[in-house]
Amino acid sequence: MSRNSFADFLTELAQTEIAQGLAVKHGLHWPAAQEDLLTLAQRIRSRAAPPQKKKAEPASLNEVRIFIDGASRGNPGPAAAAAIIQTAGGEDLVEKSRSLGTATNNIAEYQALLLALQTAVELGAGRLLIHSDSDLLVEQMNGRYKVKNPAIRELFDKAKNLCRNFEHVKIVHVPRERNAAADRLANEELDRTGK
Repeated sequence: MSRNSFADFLTELAQTEIAQGLAVKHGLHWPAAQEDLLTLAQRIRSRAAPPQKKKAEPASLNEVRIFIDGASRGNPGPAAAAAIIQTAGGEDLVEKSRSLGTATNNIAEYQALLLALQTAVELGAGRLLIHSDSDLLVEQMNGRYKVKNPAIRELFDKAKNLCRNFEHVKIVHVPRERNAAADRLANEELDRTGK
């Protein structure tokens, strides 16, 4: 098993009720234990091979642009998350995608955000401008909509915690046509995994 595969396993494990039950059974505080699992996955990933489709090595990663998209064929149904990270000038740095199993579209959108934030931490980025075509995600992350769904709340909290790793994070809504590359990447992941 590759380091990235093991890190993906830990990331997925951290989002299960089984892991939460085991943590509670052994007297661990769940949000803290979950964060420890995600941190371990992040450390393992940082020691693994370079992120997939690494394209450029800029002199500075202080400012990056990120495009994210989550896709679900069903809702819930087979789902995937994708993130494209670029220099501030628009040069592609990293493209990443991940199969999510069965999920709703909103869960897939948040998983795409988490994928982007984790990758940006690994790259050492400082200031992020994140583009998403999910109005719900953008409005919730910017504090204009409440987060009522417990599954979304869990992902929202993880994303807010990851945002603390950066000097500045701005999340903006873009029309779908301006997010076509991330949409394509998410759908390619679904096609690749046979969903």
